[in-house]
Amino acid sequence: MFYASVGVKQIQAHLARSRHLWGRRGASDMLFYLTDISGVADDIPVATRGLRTVREILEEHPGVVINIDSVDTDGVVQLQGPGRSAVEAAARAIAHNLKLHLPAASVETSIREAASSVAVLRAEREGEPASTTAYPPTVIEFPLAHHCDECSSAMASREVRVREQLLRLCGDCAARNEGPRNETLRSSATVPTSGFMVEQRMLRSLQLTQVQDFKQLAGLGQLPAEEARRTTTNNHIATVFADGNGLGGLFGHLRDEAIRDGSTRHLLEVSKRIKQATENGLRAAIETSRIAERDGKVMAAIPHILGGDDVLVSVPATRVWTFLITFMTTMQQLLGEDPYEEARSISFSAGVVICHQAFPIGDQVELAERLLRQAKWVEQGQEWTFAWQDVTNEGSQPLERVVRLDEWPRHEALMEAARHIGGEKGGNTARATLRAELRLPDIGARTLRLRHLADRMEGAEDLFNLAFGQEWRDEPVTDAHTRDLLGALSIMRWLP
Repeated sequence: MFYASVGVKQIQAHLARSRHLWGRRGASDMLFYLTDISGVADDIPVATRGLRTVREILEEHPGVVINIDSVDTDGVVQLQGPGRSAVEAAARAIAHNLKLHLPAASVETSIREAASSVAVLRAEREGEPASTTAYPPTVIEFPLAHHCDECSSAMASREVRVREQLLRLCGDCAARNEGPRNETLRSSATVPTSGFMVEQRMLRSLQLTQVQDFKQLAGLGQLPAEEARRTTTNNHIATVFADGNGLGGLFGHLRDEAIRDGSTRHLLEVSKRIKQATENGLRAAIETSRIAERDGKVMAAIPHILGGDDVLVSVPATRVWTFLITFMTTMQQLLGEDPYEEARSISFSAGVVICHQAFPIGDQVELAERLLRQAKWVEQGQEWTFAWQDVTNEGSQPLERVVRLDEWPRHEALMEAARHIGGEKGGNTARATLRAELRLPDIGARTLRLRHLADRMEGAEDLFNLAFGQEWRDEPVTDAHTRDLLGALSIMRWLP
C-alpha cells in the first residue's frame, strides 16, 4: 500500500499576506474548499464554488481514497492506494489544484510505501525518508508590472472590485475576494468542522453575526465614560496567538503506543479531544468577554483559525484580558479533566498584540508569534504563560516580559492598588507619571524619585509596599522590583 499526504505549509504566513480582514477570511474559505474531505464543499454547486474539490479529483483516480486512520490536520489531505503511480498522480492533482487557486501558498506532497498507517508512523519515527515534492509560492517578476494593491508581495494580474473599490490584485489575493462561494459556504446546512471555518461555527453556536472589519471590532470596545481609563477606547484591537506546550512529547507517546498496539484509534481519540477542548475554551472566552447590551447580535471577536492546539483570534482591546484569562483557565480545567493522564501535563502559552485597528494584520500576527515564542521559551514550555505588547504605548519591539497564569492574582492586586493613586481625578495622569519614573534606566535616580512620589502622591506608599515589599526604602529599586508593577500598569491601560 502507498500512503501520501498533501499539505499547505506556513499557513499563518499565507493568511497574513492580506492587509485587510476580507482577504484573511477569503483565504480561510479557499483553504477549506481546496482541502475539505468532509463532503461539505461537495454539497455546494460547482457553479457557485468555481473550483474542484478533493473528492471530485479523487473520482478521476480510481483506487485512491482518503486515509481515515491518519490524524485529522487542517490543510493536509491524507491519501492511500495500492498503486504508486495512481497515488502520486492524485497527490499531484490536489497540489496543482491548490496552486491554481492560491499561487502564493507553499504546498508539499510526500509519499511512501508501507503495510499500514501504523507502519507509516514507525517509518517516520525511525527517520526513514519519504519521497517529497515541494511547490513553493509562485513568483512572477516583470519590471513594468504593478504590485498587488493588497499584499504588495506579488505582481497584480487582474482588476477586481472589492467592496466598491477597484483594486489591482495578484492571483492569490483575487481568489480571496468575497463572492457567492463565501456566502454559500457560510450559510451551508452542515457546519464545517475545519479549523479554517471556526468563525462560522462560533457564530452559529452563539447565534450571532460577524463584524465586517477591524474598525467595527474596535468600536465594540467603546467603554462608558465612567468606566474608561482613556479618552478613546473604540479604536484599538488585540490579536491573541495561543498555542499548546508539550504536544510534541504527548503525540510522540501516542505514536509509540499506536506502533506497539498496531492501531491509531487512541491517537485519533486524544487528538480529537484536545481539538474539541481548544474550541470549547475559545467559545467560553468569547461568551465571557461578550457584553450583550453593547454588542447586540454581533460577535465581538474574530477567530481567524483554530488548529488542534493553537488559536489565532482578534478582539476589542478593552476585552482582551477577560478573553485571555478565561481562555487559559478554561483550558487548564478541561485538560486537567482529560482521561488520558499524559494530556493533563499540557499547558498553553500566548502572545498578545494590542494596537490601533489600522495596524496591518500581517504585522500583528508576526509580532504575536514572536511574543508567543518568548512566552514559551522563558518557562521552557512547562508553564501557562503569556507575553504582550501595547504597540501604541510601547512600540513594536517586544519587551522581555512574560507572566505566568498563576501570577495573575498578584497583578490583579497591584492593579486594584494602582486604581487609588493620585485621587479620583488624577488617576490616569498619576499612573502615566509613575510609568515614566519606573522606566528610568538609572537605578539610583529611579529609587530617589519613587521615594519622593511615595511621600507626595496619594496612594503611592501603599502601592509601593505591595509591589516592592515593606522595606523597599532601604535598598535600590531594581528592574526585578519594578517588573510586576510595570506589567500591571500596562495591563490597566485597556481594562475597564
